[in-house]
Amino acid sequence: MAAAYAPRLASERRPIDLPASSETPEGWKVRIRSAFLKTPVFKNPDGIATVRTQYRPATPTVSQDDVRQFWERRFAAPGPSAPSPAYMKYAKRMTDGHDDTSLLLASGDPELSSLASQRGIIGHTYLDVDALGGCKAALGFLREQISSVKSVFAPDYMVRRSASCSICKDAEDGACAQLCRVSTMVREVPEIGLQELVSALSKAEAQGRISSSQSESALQKVASAPSTNWSYLTAQVNLYKPAAAPSQYSGHRQTPHTATRIPDVVQAEMDPEEVRRSVSALMNAGLSGKHLQASILQRYSRADLMQVPEVGRRAAADDGVQGHYFVDPTAYRDYGRGCDDGSSKLKKKDVPYVLASSSCTGCILQTHPGWCSKYAKEIIRQVPSHVREAAVAARRTLPVVYAPVENPVEKYELRNELSVDLSGSRSRSIPIGISKPSID
Repeated sequence: MAAAYAPRLASERRPIDLPASSETPEGWKVRIRSAFLKTPVFKNPDGIATVRTQYRPATPTVSQDDVRQFWERRFAAPGPSAPSPAYMKYAKRMTDGHDDTSLLLASGDPELSSLASQRGIIGHTYLDVDALGGCKAALGFLREQISSVKSVFAPDYMVRRSASCSICKDAEDGACAQLCRVSTMVREVPEIGLQELVSALSKAEAQGRISSSQSESALQKVASAPSTNWSYLTAQVNLYKPAAAPSQYSGHRQTPHTATRIPDVVQAEMDPEEVRRSVSALMNAGLSGKHLQASILQRYSRADLMQVPEVGRRAAADDGVQGHYFVDPTAYRDYGRGCDDGSSKLKKKDVPYVLASSSCTGCILQTHPGWCSKYAKEIIRQVPSHVREAAVAARRTLPVVYAPVENPVEKYELRNELSVDLSGSRSRSIPIGISKPSID
């Protein structure tokens, strides 16, 4: 039995499992049946033999939704003469009134370049139904234009490239039928001629954009011209807008008045904390009295200091005390410098105390109570009153400087005395002769 089916199995490239020992006829039937049910073995062009399983295709079940979707896709599919999506996009923009002429000419696409010449034609002389999104969208656009211009707006043509409409199915009461009642439905962009120019002039006259005399003058000039670019002239008529006449103001009239002039230089608002730290840093350096005042005026003007009077009162109270009896660590807390900057300046300064601030509470740099290891000074919570009184008394007490007493005899070495007796002289005078110096 195996010998009878062996040529067919070999021709169809169907492998068969051979038994290891003798097999019964029923066993051979099972092996031959299994070989015919297996997938034929084909040789891969690359030289590798693979087994490919061929499944029987299932019978598709077609529902009503599948049929409906099929026809919708077929109606929505663009015809062989439908423009590109870019053409549709810019045709819609030009219909809405956008000017993309320079962009279309620079694109280098012949289809888009041809659309640039349709500015003033599309959306006026004809409507591209496909670019607007179908007959219903075109009908809505037409109604909007009629309501906006307050006059009859009817394009000469409606361009629909497909033979049948996929939206209204060419129903008698559909949107396409309503568009056909307004103007002619065509499948290609029409050629512009004299008829379209006359229609554009008539619509411009009906909308009040030109007068009847201007319309007649334009037609006379066209008739006498040897050659005429109908598309250009029609576009110019469609895009023409008369200059708006100046209207007389009839609203409320206000008497003008001159406001107070704002000064050119606006005084900056001072930060009290920033000024306090700057002044405190100067006082920590040991400045007091006139030297402190001069240093402060080098940085701030008197107008700036008048904005922060509390800083001046505090500086007056600590004048002569701060920088000599204690130092203020809060002057160096700005910009994250903290006690590191202050200790580098004041640790070796011969000042016995540092005035405690709110940050000193719980500070780990207090090795024992009342001692700051960062500044190497004792900590005080407040300045004793007698220290302030002594500083005030020192400022009030002015030292008296006496002029030095000089002895002219000792200064000019007047050691000898000259005795002159005038009793025996007749003239009561002493003749003194001074010889003239010789210039020889």
